[in-house]
Amino acid sequence: MQEKNTSPRLLMLITQLKFSEKAAQMLRENGVSLLLSAHAEGTAPSEMLDILGFGNTEKNIMIAAVSRPAAGTLLRKLHKELRLGTANTGIAFTLPLSGVSKLILQLTENQTGQIAPERKEDANMTESGYAMIAAIVNQGFSGEVMQAARSAGAVGGSVLHSRGIGATDEVNSWGFKLQDEKEIVIIVAERESKLAIMQAIGNSCGLQSDAKGVVVSIPVEDALGLA
Repeated sequence: MQEKNTSPRLLMLITQLKFSEKAAQMLRENGVSLLLSAHAEGTAPSEMLDILGFGNTEKNIMIAAVSRPAAGTLLRKLHKELRLGTANTGIAFTLPLSGVSKLILQLTENQTGQIAPERKEDANMTESGYAMIAAIVNQGFSGEVMQAARSAGAVGGSVLHSRGIGATDEVNSWGFKLQDEKEIVIIVAERESKLAIMQAIGNSCGLQSDAKGVVVSIPVEDALGLA
């Protein structure tokens, strides 16, 4: 239990492009190094744009490793500086990590002395109420993924474009062929809806379909901008 409370967390920030540089600067000022910054596409229907800022617009996904004591404070600062949760802004959340490299561990240890510990009474933060669902499908099937996810209660998500690197011989032995270009659909949903959403995506876009999809989920620890 002690290890879980002290191990580093993965901070994910999904924002409109216009906020990405400000967010990156804020993280740098607090001693946090970005592990990844990538462009993504929104997937929510247009009528949700004014509510969640998750319309069909370009977005930026930032990923950083943070210490557990720093996580809450960083979320509060992001909420204050970017006004997460208001129209056309974005969301931020942390994910638990079961293991990290020595370099990342050193980076997060250095943050402890730079960032004040989190405050448990922060009213803008929710704990353990959400899960991050990631669906990896062949290129061109993100729309089908979101259609299935919405039928099970999902609101919106983000799409990252990537490339498969699986061993061809091993893949062919399973009876299907990997397409190089992939799409990763990231959805943050309430935990009560997680299983239904994953099942809907699997039924519509699973390995037996043309999408050749794989769906996984990770519990979200703290979140802002989702309520």
